[in-house]
Amino acid sequence: MDKLIGFARCLISDLHYRPIFDEFKVRQIITNVLNGDKNKALIIIVEQDGNPLGVLGSSLCQPLFCQSQEEMAVELLLYIVPEARGYIVLKRLLEAYTYWAKLVGATYISYASYKNGIEMNRIKRLKP
Repeated sequence: MDKLIGFARCLISDLHYRPIFDEFKVRQIITNVLNGDKNKALIIIVEQDGNPLGVLGSSLCQPLFCQSQEEMAVELLLYIVPEARGYIVLKRLLEAYTYWAKLVGATYISYASYKNGIEMNRIKRLKP
């Protein structure tokens, strides 16, 4: 829990705007995810020698405005500490996220990507 709170503090400090950090609210959300249905939410932490390098949070949901009952894995949080920002940590987080999405039966996976400083949401159909 404390590592996740630390990640949340770091994430806030990296944002262009500075929202007021509410540790109680963050702890409540993390507790709900950790105690909830493991097939509906996920938190992954990548560590090296006990030091956290990155975190990814995800949820499983049905896409809005679709008649289909298909499920989509949606990335809710992605943070990598500045000194570990590179391909390896990101690759490990995305591989674990994709593995979990397939494991829980998601048809699609959603994640943010950045190009020239602009965030773009990507949706990809998962292969069975």
